[in-house]
Amino acid sequence: MDWSESATQAAPERRSDHVEQRSIVLPRRRLVFVPVPKSGCTSVLWLLSSLAGLGQWHFRQSRSAEVTTELAVHDLSCWPAQNVWSRLLPDERAAIAADDDWLRFTIVRHPGARLWSAWQSKLLLREPRYARWFGEAEWFPRIPESPAMIIEDFRAFVKALANCDRALEDAHWASQSKILADASWLSFIGRAEDPAATLSVLRRHLADGEDIPAVTLPRANRSLLPYSPALYDSETARLTNLVYGEDLSTLGYPPLEPGDPTDLKAWSTSVASVLSAVESLIQRHDRIAALSCLACYGIL
Repeated sequence: MDWSESATQAAPERRSDHVEQRSIVLPRRRLVFVPVPKSGCTSVLWLLSSLAGLGQWHFRQSRSAEVTTELAVHDLSCWPAQNVWSRLLPDERAAIAADDDWLRFTIVRHPGARLWSAWQSKLLLREPRYARWFGEAEWFPRIPESPAMIIEDFRAFVKALANCDRALEDAHWASQSKILADASWLSFIGRAEDPAATLSVLRRHLADGEDIPAVTLPRANRSLLPYSPALYDSETARLTNLVYGEDLSTLGYPPLEPGDPTDLKAWSTSVASVLSAVESLIQRHDRIAALSCLACYGIL
């Protein structure tokens, strides 16, 4: 495929402007959500879209290269202007940030599990934008022929992060603490490992209003390949703890420990049966990329 300059987006999603550009506002519900990529944010965005009265048809209109309708909820052009933080006036944002009647929240995740999820969905499965941005990098994963190849390529990416490769700039695997440094006004930080706690806070907040909906978190954007701490050997565990040291200390997560080789063997056995599905998804994502270019730019 010929990825001409006219068909590319400007750059990977930088963490430096993530809070301003990606946060969602529900004025009637007095809610602000800062989505931390790969920390359950797709599920929360679908919950918020329901609270805002937006159906799936709003997002089916997306012309982005998202590979599923589930992921189209991230296309901010499909959200009304009143729901997009960056479209509010600075004075409006300042007032919301200082108002204790608003719930301003986010969700974080252990860096080890989050990194695996991001690498798998964006790079291993070759989502169109990521194949375009990073496909020529030395660490870009190969089409896997074995579980061992997946492990080798994942660990190569971890080492690239530790070497401050350009990939570190993308918000999907940037430090969560650094992303949230621009959101000092948050009133609640939940954990992907404990969704019930976040739901409890949401329910208490919404109980003060009228027309209270049934607040549940749909399961969205689930990974095909399961996470196992055994994917990290002693070197990549050490490097991950180094890269995400601020997340570990600030967010209170324990450091990664090298995985048990027995667990890695069990993981490899379970993954071997879905390698053909991985290859099929890669082929479909390549086709979606081509159709996206045709729809948006009239070129391949």
